[in-house]
Amino acid sequence: VKSRPLAKSLSMTVVVDDFVIGKPVRLTLGRSQTEWKRRNCGIFLYWHGRLIE
Repeated sequence: VKSRPLAKSLSMTVVVDDFVIGKPVRLTLGRSQTEWKRRNCGIFLYWHGRLIE
């Protein structure tokens, strides 16, 4: 599993805090500038602020 810092890989981020099955969850939405330039899109998993690839 590779990981990289969230702040270095996304722009235009939005953070949403909520609860799932009674446990707090932080969802971070943002845009990868590299993928944006390629006209590519996708959903990426971040765990504790780290991108899981």
